[in-house]
Amino acid sequence: MRKFSDWTLYFVFEGSIYGPFSVQDLDTLYISRGELPNSLVLIRTSIGSFSITKGSGEVALKNATSFNRIIEEVA
Repeated sequence: MRKFSDWTLYFVFEGSIYGPFSVQDLDTLYISRGELPNSLVLIRTSIGSFSITKGSGEVALKNATSFNRIIEEVA
C-alpha cells in the first residue's frame, strides 16, 4: 500500500460516490450500521444507513473484498 499512500479513495454504492478518503488512512477506517455522530461519511442505502468512521467501528474497511460484503457483515 506504500506505493499508493498519496492516492485518494472513493466508494461507489447504489450510484452515489462517497469520499474522499486517503489511502494511507485505510487501515483506520471502519463501517458501522446506523448514523453515528462521529462519522466521516454517512451512506444512505435502500437497506439502511451506514457510517464510515476513523479509529473504531464494527467492520474494518481494510479487510473488505467488496462493499456489498461489508454491508452484509454489519447488516
